[in-house]
Amino acid sequence: MLVRFLSTVLAALAIFVSSVSISAQSNNSPKGHDFTRGADLYRQCKNWHVKDATTAQIDEANQCLSYIEGFVDGKGPAYKFGCFIGFSYREMIEAYLEYMTKHTDAMQENKRLGLDAALTLKFCPYWEEPPKSK
Repeated sequence: MLVRFLSTVLAALAIFVSSVSISAQSNNSPKGHDFTRGADLYRQCKNWHVKDATTAQIDEANQCLSYIEGFVDGKGPAYKFGCFIGFSYREMIEAYLEYMTKHTDAMQENKRLGLDAALTLKFCPYWEEPPKSK
């Protein structure tokens, strides 16, 4: 009987400690930040240049690559094969970093707009105007 009581108390204690830990983690996360701004993608992509990167920096660099891959795939074949044939994702990341350095106002816009403008200007020179935010 005592063993059953102690195991019940220990189980309840484990659940309590785990719920406190989860609550503390959620309180440390930035509230209201959805990581859709150009500054967020810029920070992630800058991690491509970090030597001896931490696991977190490698993760952010991979998030940058994944976003750009998805963006290019989502644009469709005409855009993907019309503009990007022969260019690497590394070159696309470099084009984005270069564009954002020159157009700091795009840091507060949706990251899609800055990326679209950067890739269009660098790899699709026959298009004169990059997309504008509305």
